[in-house]
Amino acid sequence: MDKIKKNEMCQISSKKNIINNNILVIGANSQIGSAIIKNQLNGYYNVFGTTRHNDRTDEHTFFFDLAEPEFNLDFSKYDCIIICAGITNIAQCESNQQACEEINSTNTIALIKKCVDSNCFVIFLSSCAVFDGSKQFYKHTDPTNPNTFYGISKQKVENYIQSLNTNAACILRLTKVISESSRFIQNWKSAADNKDEIIAFSNIFISPIDIKDVLDAIQILVQRKTTGVFQLGGNEEISFFEYAKKTYISNPKILSKVVETFAIDPNIPKYNSLVTYLPYQKNSYSFEGSDLIISSLLRNVFRGNYIDVGANHPIILNNTNYFYQNGWSGLAIDGNDEFKNLWKNNRPRDIFISELVTDRIRNVEFSIYPDRTLSTMDSTSVKRYEERFLQNEIIKKQVTTTTLDYLKNHYFNEQEIHLLSIDIEGEDLNCLIGANLRRWQPGVIVIETKHMSLYNISHNEIVNYLTTFGYRLIAKTPLDAFFIYPQKQYLQWVPNSIIS
Repeated sequence: MDKIKKNEMCQISSKKNIINNNILVIGANSQIGSAIIKNQLNGYYNVFGTTRHNDRTDEHTFFFDLAEPEFNLDFSKYDCIIICAGITNIAQCESNQQACEEINSTNTIALIKKCVDSNCFVIFLSSCAVFDGSKQFYKHTDPTNPNTFYGISKQKVENYIQSLNTNAACILRLTKVISESSRFIQNWKSAADNKDEIIAFSNIFISPIDIKDVLDAIQILVQRKTTGVFQLGGNEEISFFEYAKKTYISNPKILSKVVETFAIDPNIPKYNSLVTYLPYQKNSYSFEGSDLIISSLLRNVFRGNYIDVGANHPIILNNTNYFYQNGWSGLAIDGNDEFKNLWKNNRPRDIFISELVTDRIRNVEFSIYPDRTLSTMDSTSVKRYEERFLQNEIIKKQVTTTTLDYLKNHYFNEQEIHLLSIDIEGEDLNCLIGANLRRWQPGVIVIETKHMSLYNISHNEIVNYLTTFGYRLIAKTPLDAFFIYPQKQYLQWVPNSIIS
């Protein structure tokens, strides 16, 4: 249970209004589905299920066969649909690829479409099999590369969900789930009861997670309804053989029956571990937690684009690294080209360019100060910073500036920019002027406004300038101000009462 934060569970259980939420589990007879039904997600939801067995239906369990779906259920009655059904046996998928394709991919995608069209939030349970298992502890941002037909079928559904222009579905990848109904656990128990040998592979590894942790993770996703790719994995990678020895270490008689063997099937991935990533795990890289404020505003955007002006270090005190770690990418701009290799090594999906951005093309003197985290072309900032350093410590260059409008056209053409972050020591307003915001509108703009008063924002030049283009101030930290463009579809969740 240490995988899920206990205080998160307390927060969820205290929300009395969720008692009326209806949840539908597709595949109520599966290992995870049956556990959800039995647990009722800790009793805070009305949980219903489906079965492909006509003789197992009742007032809370309805007939639905993913092999031949009729889609006659009224999905609109449910706030959330959890998809647990499918063929999970890798060998079975390899031997009957057509059935695997129809059930695990084609019909599952059709089901998700029906659910999304009915305004349900969908949680699709995926697998570590979307990776080829050639390394340990895959991150949720790693590219998928399955080498089994089962993994390919899961990947197809993941790709479909990620292509949706909606916030109505998420993916939860799991490693080996351990419960009393786990097939290999039952096989071992049966062998032990019959005093037979317990055959366990030493060259195939698992990253075991307890079914209780899976239920807690699903409850978090149900409560938050956050779109994206999430993962839950064990905190170790261990062979079946070592796991069997750990399981029966307190019972020497059974332990003596554990026999080491080797798998020879080349299609079975060697490693099966994932780095756990769930919605509550939010690590800020910004100076004042600005990236977490932005992530709340852009909660409906999946793998968006950003432009980071005055990008500086790719990780430390950076407003866009949080989004890069969540699969985003974009353009990083900084006048100091010493950061180029750092960006190349740490954030290879991004484009880093060494440019100075202002309101027009002109020649300026650019000053870089000793610790390399400070640099500016603004004359007022130069006077302030030069008092702190010796002249021989300051690097000065003659540079020709460019505009943000030009860079947007050159690198993104007509692509949407969801986030624009600006921190360029005194030239922030000029950067906006050169952006040509009548032509394109980033969804969120975060910009340094350290001297802005919350009690008299009408005197702030940046507020006045952005307001003329339809932007609205939505939040403020001591250093940064956050603006949104309310007309964006992905920002229409923001109540009008806050910004009107």
